[in-house]
Amino acid sequence: MRASTLLLLLPATLAASYVIPNDTKDGVYATYTDDSGNEVHELIGKGVEVQSAESTIEARDNRTWQTWCGCGIGLDHGNTDAAVQDLKNQIGPNQINQNNVNYYSIRGNVVAFSCIQEAWFTTSEASYLTNAFAEITSRCGWYIAGTAQLSPDGAADPSVVGYMQYSNGLNFCGNAASSNRASC
Repeated sequence: MRASTLLLLLPATLAASYVIPNDTKDGVYATYTDDSGNEVHELIGKGVEVQSAESTIEARDNRTWQTWCGCGIGLDHGNTDAAVQDLKNQIGPNQINQNNVNYYSIRGNVVAFSCIQEAWFTTSEASYLTNAFAEITSRCGWYIAGTAQLSPDGAADPSVVGYMQYSNGLNFCGNAASSNRASC
């Protein structure tokens, strides 16, 4: 399948995503569909205090990043740092998303997320998240809503990672690639 065809299918694939229930509390959640077809949002972590925001950009391989930026949508610095750190802490170094499980972390008015595209598996580990968030910052700007995905390597589609303003009923995975801006 051609890359341009895959890129056209991405927003449609993500649109069938999960909607955060109204009044969801701060924390890290796993989302999935149970055997009865019900959408489940499971609290898997409460989060930790963030001492300081450090920018660590690790060496990247030859694949390229695709980004979607919410230019002009500034995010609260403290809430963004906390949501990102909570997500990275919960996912850890070797997480494999299986069975269409997505992860998100809410802190105040910010949600950080990792969404998979296929129902089989994808890699979503803390180092991938760190690189994705660094790419969002590089292309979209400091504390600007955005999403990033590394081009697939043929083995597994990497998760779509980002952060945006949280609101009741937000479809974070469905909205992840809704911007037509790759940079600000």
